[in-house]
Amino acid sequence: MARRYELTDEAWDVVSDLFIETHGRGRPRLSDR
Repeated sequence: MARRYELTDEAWDVVSDLFIETHGRGRPRLSDR
């Protein structure tokens, strides 16, 4: 169903971790899937 973001659940876990460290903890994620 994901056409724009073709990522598996495992990939999303890694990406989410990277985003959390990059944007910081105080900022809410724009796309939490």
